[in-house]
Amino acid sequence: MKAGEFFRTSSYSEVGESHIGWGKPCEDSVLTGQNPETGVTAAVVSDGAGSYTFAKEGSSITAKAAVELLTGQFDELYELSNQEFAETVLGCIRSLLEKRAEELECQLIDLSATLVCAAVAPDGRYLYFHVGDGIIAACDDKGVCRIISQYYHEIAPNYTTFVTIPDTPYNYGRGKGGVAAFLVTSDGSEYLMTFEDGWLTAQADLLVQMSIFFSPERMESELRQLTTYYKGLGMYDDASFALIGDKRCAAGVFDGMDPDLRQMIFYLPEQTSARTIRQMHDAFAVLAKHPEGVPEIQMMRELHTHKKWNTFHKLAGLLTSEVISLREGKYYF
Repeated sequence: MKAGEFFRTSSYSEVGESHIGWGKPCEDSVLTGQNPETGVTAAVVSDGAGSYTFAKEGSSITAKAAVELLTGQFDELYELSNQEFAETVLGCIRSLLEKRAEELECQLIDLSATLVCAAVAPDGRYLYFHVGDGIIAACDDKGVCRIISQYYHEIAPNYTTFVTIPDTPYNYGRGKGGVAAFLVTSDGSEYLMTFEDGWLTAQADLLVQMSIFFSPERMESELRQLTTYYKGLGMYDDASFALIGDKRCAAGVFDGMDPDLRQMIFYLPEQTSARTIRQMHDAFAVLAKHPEGVPEIQMMRELHTHKKWNTFHKLAGLLTSEVISLREGKYYF
């Protein structure tokens, strides 16, 4: 199995109604990336400061630099202390922004932007880093989702900090193992996705869990629908999301999902037996290890279903929801 085949990435960004009204474009930049040699995968959202002239350019430079740093220098960055990490990442980004400011003949502050990012390696090591508004959330390998970084507005609700600010406050974290998915967002949807006690809404929980199971195309559709729904609830700012899901954690997350929501998204019958749920768990466990596909005979043996048709019937909901597929005699996840 190639290192990068563990992870799914997805992202979406949409201009806010307030920006449309002011004749401004979306000033968020959203990127995901993967190192083809190491498999390190990163997700980044950067929100350009709308009160400054070159907000979009600042967010674009910030997001691109962060993805390149996280995927290209992950091992070195992982070994740094909190302060060394912040100095390295912010120093590199500021250097690029200063160069661009000279070209544009503007002040560095005119390129101000936030930075919300996470990166994971195939061996389970992860990093996250956060400057300014937005949130970082994580789902553990049992399906439990929580916010791990959120900006606290000490001065005013509309006051935040940026990568261009000297000695800017930041949140940083690293660890190894236990994380099934990361979500990073700008602040546009923050108040609709979170509770004051630091937890995500059930809808946001499901979004993070789904990133492990569904294709980037399906996730883009889900994020677009979610953005439309949030706009209907009054969201007016740019909305941006980026996710990383680890397919190796699919079985545990599947077990931990809310049964009613699991039934809905995987097209499961109302009376799905505990044995069938366990067989789906086992199917995810074996499929995650074999991106090259699992032959029908092998899957039949893994699930103890005795016949190919029985196997197909047990996995019908996962096939219908297009979480897995059956092609030329092999099951794929």
